[in-house]
Amino acid sequence: MTDDMLNDKGILIQLVTIIHRMSPEERLELFNDLAGKGLTDRRKHNRQAVDLSVSFNRMIQSGDGKIENLSAGGLFIRTHKDFKLGETIRMQFTLPSEENPLIATGKVIRKEVDGVGVEFDVSDFETGLISSLITLHSDY
Repeated sequence: MTDDMLNDKGILIQLVTIIHRMSPEERLELFNDLAGKGLTDRRKHNRQAVDLSVSFNRMIQSGDGKIENLSAGGLFIRTHKDFKLGETIRMQFTLPSEENPLIATGKVIRKEVDGVGVEFDVSDFETGLISSLITLHSDY
């Protein structure tokens, strides 16, 4: 191993040790801080900034929120309801100039203080339809 590799390995070990000692809340805060520092975006689909009302149903309770951004792969709901990672929710929202609401099921893949990221649980065909609707209404 080169000196650089040893230094990188040592730094990684120190970082893992520090992160391991953090509370879950501190880890989430660190993750959210790092997410905005130029890390590459791993999303498969482009996001569209939106301001749409959404209703959601969960096993125990229902609620409302605002969709902050939307893509063919999922959305971010601004809400203060508490969700669990991996939780499945059913959502209903209406795109501008559409008469019928879009009903989708998704899994919570990211939690933040002010909302949750949800990945749609849909087929490739449905992903294509959602993408087409987003493109059609990209002037929100």
